[in-house]
Amino acid sequence: MAIQRMFRQAQLNSRLWGLAIILGVAGVFGITLIREWDTLAAFAWQAEWRNLPLIILTHFLALGSMFAAWQGMMTSFTHYKNWRGNLRIYSLSILARRIPLPIWYVGSRLYFYKREKVSLTKIASATALEMVLITFSGLACYLLLPEPSTKAWLWFPILGAAGSIFIVAAIQPNLVVKLINYVLGVFEKESLDLTLTRAELLTWSAFYLGTWLLDGTGLYFTIAALTAAPPSLPAAIGVSTISALVSILSLLLPSGLGLKELTMSALLSAFLPFSVGMVIAVTYRLLNTLIEIAWVGMGEKVGGMEKISLMR
Repeated sequence: MAIQRMFRQAQLNSRLWGLAIILGVAGVFGITLIREWDTLAAFAWQAEWRNLPLIILTHFLALGSMFAAWQGMMTSFTHYKNWRGNLRIYSLSILARRIPLPIWYVGSRLYFYKREKVSLTKIASATALEMVLITFSGLACYLLLPEPSTKAWLWFPILGAAGSIFIVAAIQPNLVVKLINYVLGVFEKESLDLTLTRAELLTWSAFYLGTWLLDGTGLYFTIAALTAAPPSLPAAIGVSTISALVSILSLLLPSGLGLKELTMSALLSAFLPFSVGMVIAVTYRLLNTLIEIAWVGMGEKVGGMEKISLMR
């Protein structure tokens, strides 16, 4: 009974913290809009619609790069190698990622793969490796194109984290598999019969690095579409990288809703008024969400084509 009470209390505390974070972020945005409304109204906005196709293209390519890595993982982890089916499920999970809390992102993926009779243990394991490689490639992207206003002391923990992951992967590429099998053993689950190679890890990391670079380029085109004097492309990629890394870390929190946009607004304030950066960050999120909805539509259409071909 005491353990159950502790568990219920932990759930309640988590919800309260999540609500506090959401209200705090919303409060910052609301106060900023009120205090800097004159700044927003007086700012020299522009609408360069020719940048819109570039924004769409870069995010589509970024999603494609992520999917290419996932398809490779599915080939290694499971027997389910059908790229059309993987595209459909992956696109749905990517859209579910926009909902606060990682349970929607991971849960949707597990749900759809369960319907395809794919081992949920292998899907969860591939997802864990995916998060490690995405984080590593994001750290590497920052080291290649650091955000200019970031404090110099941040270089050391980022370099240490990226370097540690790289060294471990180079010396022992199957360490992640061993850790996963250890956890599976604790829960008396069947272990993974899988061997990863350095070439596979490097290839998947390269795809994810491409995603970081493409999404940063998409942010640059978004800023250029709305303002006359955007920051440089490397600076925009650095801003996008740091804010996205914050969103990954926020997965450990009860709710990370708005933290990425708040971070992006703060980083863009080195080049633009904070309120302007806030509008750009929200616009960037909305555009990416719309593009991901279109990506889901493409995934559903491709999946439908597969079903028609099987019926024939």
